[in-house]
Amino acid sequence: MGQSQILLLVLAMIVIAVAIFVSVGLFMNSASAANRDAMMDDLMKLAARAQVFYMKPAVLGGGGRSFSQITADVHGMQRMVNTVGYPYSNMNGTYQIAGAGNDSRFILSGVGREIGQDAVHPVVITLEVFPDRVQILDGGITVAN
Repeated sequence: MGQSQILLLVLAMIVIAVAIFVSVGLFMNSASAANRDAMMDDLMKLAARAQVFYMKPAVLGGGGRSFSQITADVHGMQRMVNTVGYPYSNMNGTYQIAGAGNDSRFILSGVGREIGQDAVHPVVITLEVFPDRVQILDGGITVAN
């Protein structure tokens, strides 16, 4: 094998290694984004159920215009989802009440199954839930629902 053929072979191996490295990075970003989207969907569903609980009269098993029964334990989580464990987990992540409810709000948090964009820590999303809106605390974006 000549020197020029060895050089071409080495260059080809470098190109292949770079392509693999870029592909792995794209895959990790894609998995992180998909996990974040799935978690956001889960958290918004939990928030919507909490808002329904808030609006339902206390005599019918609701919050009577208060989030105060959404406590940071299994009983509080059961106001939003049928679960026997706390924190609540599914295939997308683990969810908990990070700040117990009062008359006007509570805080809901989720930790994902995938590594986040920093390539070290898992995806984390924290929401502040109000009767008429949800605010994403880690991004400062308000979402009306």
